[in-house]
Amino acid sequence: MKGNLLAVAALSCSLASGVALAQEQFTSELDASLRLGLGLNTEPDAELTFENYSSRIRWRGAADAGEGLKAISYLEFGFDQDTGVSNTRYAWLGLEGDFGTIKGGKQYRAFYDAVTAAVDIAYWGSCFTENACSRQSSVLKFSSPETEDLQYMASVILVPNDAGNDFIDGLDIGAKMQSGDMTFGAGLALLIGNDADVGVLDDDDFFDFGTGFALGTSVTMPISEGTASASLQYASDDYIQESDDAVVLTATYAKDQMYGLVGFSSADNSPFYLTLGYEKPLIEKKAFAYFEVSAVDDGVDEFDDFGFIAGRSDLDLQVRAVMVFNMDLLSMAK
Repeated sequence: MKGNLLAVAALSCSLASGVALAQEQFTSELDASLRLGLGLNTEPDAELTFENYSSRIRWRGAADAGEGLKAISYLEFGFDQDTGVSNTRYAWLGLEGDFGTIKGGKQYRAFYDAVTAAVDIAYWGSCFTENACSRQSSVLKFSSPETEDLQYMASVILVPNDAGNDFIDGLDIGAKMQSGDMTFGAGLALLIGNDADVGVLDDDDFFDFGTGFALGTSVTMPISEGTASASLQYASDDYIQESDDAVVLTATYAKDQMYGLVGFSSADNSPFYLTLGYEKPLIEKKAFAYFEVSAVDDGVDEFDDFGFIAGRSDLDLQVRAVMVFNMDLLSMAK
């Protein structure tokens, strides 16, 4: 039996044992978030649309397993007005205790938690070029308790049906340290793959899962009654499937309902982006609107009808005005 199946089976047995010991504490919550709005893009042609912006259906559950343990689970589907439920955003099972948490399934990797999450603050115009921004399937992740001044995390990618039959296809390690009002993060990501095409990105995108590595640091601190964050990341050419390696610098600032971020990358794709946003509460915990303006240089060449490079694409201006309605569908506890 493949190593990844053994790992998932072991995790499932642990969770099943925990659920069997469940006594009185059990929660189950089902809700939906409808996110529709106007969007304007100027590249390649000016276009105004009314569309879906990551509407979703979510279910989360937890059960007291005794001995300080809790079985936890989360499932989230994305949907839109045309295709209905079109993708699985998250799907994981986990075990939580004094030691921290262990989760297996589709989720963010440890590098994202330790580094990239600090600058992924916008609703839509965020995470253009940073590493580990995609939720990935078949990820097994451990995180120590968040209450500690030093939190560490690690994750492995267990890609199914790869031609190389590797036990581990990716490894991330990271840590976050609290020092006064400042939070520092650091992470390392390795791809330990083969030459097979395997789907590890959202919506079953495919790419050659080769070898490579990424490094990153982040810092978050309060400034002028707001919160500022910055991240510096490096990725080798094999890691990002580019001809050259890349360095990404991102800075963000949020105060009250306003936020902004700017990023620079040496890679061929999206060498520059800027997003400014504002969130307007409408109904407490039930509805709000957000407005975002982004300027993105996608760094992509334009081609003519014969396949020759015709020039560089212009700066793309993106504007969004989105209404968000959160609906509680079902909640139970005993």
